[in-house]
Amino acid sequence: MRKYKQVPAIVLFVIAFGLSTLDAVPRAIILVLLAAAVVMLALSSRSSYYFSKASKIIREKDVSRFPEAVGYLNKAIDAGMPENYLVIAASVLMQYGDQEKARKALESVVESRKKETAALAKITLSMYYFANDEIEKAIELCESAKEDGSTDRNLYINLGVYYLRIGDRKNFRKNVKEAVSRYPSSPAVIDSQSIVYMLDGRWDLAGAALFAIFDTLTPSFADPYVHMAFIHMHYGEIAKAREELEKAESTLFTNISVYQPEMIEKMKKALETSDEIIPLIQAIENDITAASSGLIPEWTKGESTDERTHLPSFPEEPDFKKAVLPEKDIVDNDDEDVNTELTEADEKWLERHKD
Repeated sequence: MRKYKQVPAIVLFVIAFGLSTLDAVPRAIILVLLAAAVVMLALSSRSSYYFSKASKIIREKDVSRFPEAVGYLNKAIDAGMPENYLVIAASVLMQYGDQEKARKALESVVESRKKETAALAKITLSMYYFANDEIEKAIELCESAKEDGSTDRNLYINLGVYYLRIGDRKNFRKNVKEAVSRYPSSPAVIDSQSIVYMLDGRWDLAGAALFAIFDTLTPSFADPYVHMAFIHMHYGEIAKAREELEKAESTLFTNISVYQPEMIEKMKKALETSDEIIPLIQAIENDITAASSGLIPEWTKGESTDERTHLPSFPEEPDFKKAVLPEKDIVDNDDEDVNTELTEADEKWLERHKD
């Protein structure tokens, strides 16, 4: 499906039709031309066929057949595709297939004269660099997509993760503020908002934001469940945290998922081990920025507890259903604005960590 690749076949059809009006031209020549045109048209349509087959599998969300879809997309890319479809195919390949092949395909599009297509290629290509821990390059591509005029939802979602990953909380906040203004009902954007609340120590609002998601739909990605598990841990609700991690494990994972099954399973096991429960919670709370970006801090065995449901020394968890979220969720101050007032929960946390 490369641009103009069907033109030769069309030209042959036109020539064959024109010659058919001339009595002096042997019918055998006309038939040969028509046959050649049909073959060329069939070859030029291969990528459309493969792309259609892959799209159907992906739309049906039959994960067991995703490798088959990836195989079709590989063939479609090899056969040649127009830029906009190439970006879509490469995006799927980036998540479930050959990332190097996806990278090469996208690099052929990032300089496209079509700004929108170039921007989408950059956003998708940024995921390659994220997966390979080249975060600055990933950010550079997304910021370039912004300069191209893109306001794509994935642009804000990706940038948020990237800024968190390098610990740039200031730009993370700015990015979330803009994302909320454009996509206030997006589960991924609301999840980012909950991280802002956690960074500010407003765990009740973080829980309320995520509850608002779970009350209306079931996210297909792990992040909001993992973050809700962090919130339950903050309140010592160990059983609830394990339950959220189990939900996270049942979601769809890709090559570029922020959280991978192995790390989720490791946290879940820690919450079942008496001398790892509290150390895990402390490690996460001591570096919530890294933990929220998929980099769970390491922890070692320490203070032991026999509790498996609720830790009584932790603050009481509020009713997230009744919590009222503020109308203005993101601060305007260019400097990172952190709530410095000590709440009862803060005092209890300090008491637990005083040694």
